Amino acid sequence: IDWDRYDRIKSQYRNKIRTLEEKCSAVEEYIEGISDSMTRRIFRMYFLEGRKQKDIGKAVHMDRSRVSRKINDYFHDTAK
Repeated sequence: IDWDRYDRIKSQYRNKIRTLEEKCSAVEEYIEGISDSMTRRIFRMYFLEGRKQKDIGKAVHMDRSRVSRKINDYFHDTAK
């Protein structure tokens, strides 16, 4: 086994993991900053839990298109 190579790759993976954890924390903070509770709930389910819009719609009693519109409207409104 090439231990130098092993250590180098291990270090690279640790750096990637640290970077991803930082990005995840930033996304979580962003979502927690959403003032509207329904939009925040939709964002959590979609972006953090990876749920499909159809499933989110069932959970919050909306059709899928309304869930999609809530997400798009939020990004559109915050981009102004």
